[in-house]
Amino acid sequence: MVKLLTLISLTVVLLSFYNSVHCRRLDSTNPVYYWGFRSPADFNKIFSQANNEGFIVWNGTNTKINIGQPIDQNITTQILGTNVPTNTSYFNHVDLLNFFGNSSYATMVAHFNCKDSDQTCQEFRFNESMPDFCLMFGSVDGYDQVSIDTHDKTLGYQTPSVSWTDIKNGSFSNLTQQCHPIEKSETSVGTTTLGCFDKTCDNPNFIILRPNDTLSYLKICFNSFSESEVIFYSFARCDLLGGIVTRRPLFAAFTVLGSVFLDIDGDGIFDPSKDVPIPGILVYLTTSSGGPVRDSTGVIPPVETDSDGDFALENIPRGAYRIRFDIDNTAYSATGKSNDITTEGTSKVNPNFSTDILILANSGRGIRDSTEEDNVNTEKVLPNINAGLVLI
Repeated sequence: MVKLLTLISLTVVLLSFYNSVHCRRLDSTNPVYYWGFRSPADFNKIFSQANNEGFIVWNGTNTKINIGQPIDQNITTQILGTNVPTNTSYFNHVDLLNFFGNSSYATMVAHFNCKDSDQTCQEFRFNESMPDFCLMFGSVDGYDQVSIDTHDKTLGYQTPSVSWTDIKNGSFSNLTQQCHPIEKSETSVGTTTLGCFDKTCDNPNFIILRPNDTLSYLKICFNSFSESEVIFYSFARCDLLGGIVTRRPLFAAFTVLGSVFLDIDGDGIFDPSKDVPIPGILVYLTTSSGGPVRDSTGVIPPVETDSDGDFALENIPRGAYRIRFDIDNTAYSATGKSNDITTEGTSKVNPNFSTDILILANSGRGIRDSTEEDNVNTEKVLPNINAGLVLI
């Protein structure tokens, strides 16, 4: 309770947030450990209980972050966007100030929990892979258990978890007694956990973490063992100054190729000698749960099949999706579906005119390198996502 009262006294909700500047500090004696931080994410629009359709734009970038809670979680995650004044007696650590771009306020997510509640989690899905990502946690004490997971379960083994390096740590204030640092450990199942040996502390601690690879998904879970607890976290872009950081990209953009055809004999296989391509059908990219997919410009619009019944959905980030076809169900029904995504010319749609979940990843089933014949601008394609229809 002491910690909660102390932190709430720091938190100022819905104050103006200024765009950060890139802070570059160099240390000629040990440059490898110096980091530059820029563009901290702005969480002011998170008021409470973010839902699965919520999203924010990462200020200063074209990145959109879809925010929600796991579909198998039965209780609502209690979060709040907060602004904490900086350069005060209780918030003045130089690394924290740099993380938040030396702005007047530090914008963070406050994640609440208590010992009578189950663990609650918050998911963050980025519309692009993040090669320069840093994650800050604050106010993790001995009553808190925090876990970080980057393994999107909808992608299965296609998305390996990343590990995290502790690049900065300390306490919010340099003017009072320092708290015990946040301890980090890696689990056997690929998650990272955070904790602390101090039960409570009036000078909240912090840690800044850097992943060992790019990521596009993040789940943060919090479990408390005291009556009322809160942790803070935030994101910023970061660069290793004075050195070169090279990272293997997790993905190239993908294109989904397919066609829509009238299946004259109803066998579920396109036969150019008798089946008829259907032009003018709208084809939508959806999330694995059937919702809209957003990029930096908004919801990704549908494409339309051409005169040959063909379509191409291009520049799709790595992830788990479905393809939905806008079909008049009073005129058509779906023909038989092939369960093998790799077979050419077969229909892949269910009776609701949507596909099963498609995994767009370099090692995803059916993914291959693009060719000149594909006439697309991505390195990888998933072909043969066809919709066969029969007349009612």
